[in-house]
Amino acid sequence: MPISAQEIAKLFDARNACEAYDLLEVAVAEMIAEKPSLPAEIANQQHRVALLCDKAISQRKDLETDYSPDEIQRIAKKLELSGSVDQQWATYSAGLKVIDASFPDTALEAMTLKPAPVDDNAPVLDLHDLHQRFTQVGGRLARGSAGNATVTYKEYLVRLDELVPPVGAVSQAMLNYLEDLLARLTQFDLVARPFNEPTKVDDGTAEMAKLQADREAMTQDGDQPPLFCSFCRKTFASHPQAASHYSGKAHKKRAQGEIPQLVTEEDRNVIRLTAGIRSLRKNLNESFDAIISDIDRRQGLSAAELELDSLIESAQAQPTEKKPTVRKIRQGSKTQQVMVGPDNQPVPYWIWKAQGLHEEFPCEICGGHVFQGLAAFEQHFPERRHASGLAKLGIAYSPAFDGVRTIEAAKKLWASLQAQEAARFDPRRDAEVLTKDGVVVTRAQLDKQKQRAKLGGQ
Repeated sequence: MPISAQEIAKLFDARNACEAYDLLEVAVAEMIAEKPSLPAEIANQQHRVALLCDKAISQRKDLETDYSPDEIQRIAKKLELSGSVDQQWATYSAGLKVIDASFPDTALEAMTLKPAPVDDNAPVLDLHDLHQRFTQVGGRLARGSAGNATVTYKEYLVRLDELVPPVGAVSQAMLNYLEDLLARLTQFDLVARPFNEPTKVDDGTAEMAKLQADREAMTQDGDQPPLFCSFCRKTFASHPQAASHYSGKAHKKRAQGEIPQLVTEEDRNVIRLTAGIRSLRKNLNESFDAIISDIDRRQGLSAAELELDSLIESAQAQPTEKKPTVRKIRQGSKTQQVMVGPDNQPVPYWIWKAQGLHEEFPCEICGGHVFQGLAAFEQHFPERRHASGLAKLGIAYSPAFDGVRTIEAAKKLWASLQAQEAARFDPRRDAEVLTKDGVVVTRAQLDKQKQRAKLGGQ
């Protein structure tokens, strides 16, 4: 009995449901690695979806022997979905809701979606505007603060993790600069590391406690003038310098009313911002190294070479006609193929390219499977798929086969290894012994003589 068009539609969409379930399994596996204590409800959701998907897979195999994929797709687009397919999607959605409720800090969609190139020729990270503001607002670096006004853009990028709170009163322009710099680096952290958890930004708690202790020690120095003035927010290098300050008119004018706290709310804000900036800069060290290397490279180019370099970069950033290998995930009535980061924004193409995911590496031993990016390709060699492919060729896996992806190369290497093994000295085979007749032979030859003698005696 032929399958109805309604059943064709259901089974065609069931294939998408199975793909979605695969994504759910990957996401749950990632979470189990991070947080082993998963609710039992998630396991139940997985089991129910798995049963439905297994049934759909077996039915789809029968279906695709009778109908071409184009015909299935053409019919499926005209029909509404109901029944078991809807049930699969409802169960899958329920599983997502349970995971979201259990792990609110985890970007599930970002974990499940596969990378795809995005036509976004965004610049790497441009801090030129913030570099100019750094000198205007009196920014300081830990080393050589006296010459900060002449800090170059490259030095600014290199030493950004040495940013220290300003001395004395903090202007609103300084606070705005620090806020903008922290926001820019936080956003870049999400974009530059889309496959990692966002950086845990340092809130400066330890630095605040140290500042409090240091200022308390400065104000409790016996009969000597305090080295820190709470009213003027100044620190002095010596007691005579402090005494000169306290006798001045400016201090006496400010030293009226209640004594302010040693560490004010303004101090805490500045420390929080500078500590966060330093922690982000350290965690983004690889990205900054790439940016600095590009600056060095461009400095050695002529004007014509710079123009050619820009043309090449823009050409490489254009999407090609070749379709990327992506997994689809359905959200409502739409199917998305674009990778998003933890901030649910499309990842720029240059990031996708920087991760090496624009390159494809086919492996003939794995049945022609194509791996996206060099990292995934190199990691698959000791995995089950590759070892199983070698076993089908009669080859036992060893690290020597890492990097071998063609059947011909694998067979040649296996023959070479077997020849080396045969030539290697084996005491059980190659040790020399003396026979009863006084002849020196190897153990292997002696065993053969014994076998022949045994067969001859029979």
